[in-house]
Amino acid sequence: MGIHWNDGGYSTDVELYLRVANRNLRIAKIGPDSFVLREECELPPGTEGTIVIKVDGDERKIHAFLQNGTVRGAERVQFI
Repeated sequence: MGIHWNDGGYSTDVELYLRVANRNLRIAKIGPDSFVLREECELPPGTEGTIVIKVDGDERKIHAFLQNGTVRGAERVQFI
């Protein structure tokens, strides 16, 4: 559940992560064809995983094919 503020505002509870081989890698930002991981990680080209987006308990899953994998030091990770 989100956090209610006294001024009438509302903060949504959001979780973003990439699930790969029983690992959950936290995502900092996501766009239509790329994302930024919170921690550096190396994954080989051709890695497949699932992007999980949870907003206030509602979960959406997106299949992700990382054609180029991930490289330490690279900010954006492309997926299709």
